[in-house]
Amino acid sequence: MNILKCRTNHMVNPLGFAMEKAVVSWVADSEVSKKQVCAQIKVAKDKEMQELLYVSVYLEDDEAYDMMEIWNGPMRGTNVRGITKWTFLLSQGRQIPAVGGSDYHKPKQFAKLGNPVTAVYSKSRSADDILDAIRNGNCFVSDSKDGVKIKLLYGDAVMGQTAEYKENEWLEIFADTKKVTLVTDKGEKELTLKDGHLKVRLKKVKFAYIKVHKGFGKLKRVCAISNPIYFK
Repeated sequence: MNILKCRTNHMVNPLGFAMEKAVVSWVADSEVSKKQVCAQIKVAKDKEMQELLYVSVYLEDDEAYDMMEIWNGPMRGTNVRGITKWTFLLSQGRQIPAVGGSDYHKPKQFAKLGNPVTAVYSKSRSADDILDAIRNGNCFVSDSKDGVKIKLLYGDAVMGQTAEYKENEWLEIFADTKKVTLVTDKGEKELTLKDGHLKVRLKKVKFAYIKVHKGFGKLKRVCAISNPIYFK
């Protein structure tokens, strides 16, 4: 395998930069019809890779990331598949924060700056608090800054947190819309809110999140989606 276009935090040979966390990306050449199943990062002082400075553990492909961008740009097939993949991983017991972004670089058909956005419940507007909230999954994705806003509560637990399941506890849903879809590892159920609020009893599930749709028929599409509350 030939590794090409290797970058660290989107830079080639970033010498002299202090990085609290490094993200390495690359392109693999000469490998046809093969799927990556794991990865390991080695950092060396010399080109011959003899004087190693850092060696990561082997990471399985589905473990090699801290969060998942399930929604990129206008809602379309790739995003629907991303949401489906993420939901499958949640059903397997993974706890992966979901994010979205417009990935806007220049004007083009359908693409808009801030479509979608990741809205964060942060302690403050500081970068550290915002990033901590995203890492913890205390956020949701909406199709614009003026889109549907979502909040979930289960006792004291909020989106991204793990709660102890209790038969008599309510899942509280807050959203400035009339209808939402509740998603768990048991399936999906459409719910109707009253004045932007609804309390729901859950059966024993691994996770619960909601998504909101707009449009009808072939034009029906997701316009907002929350991170889950997990259950033990």
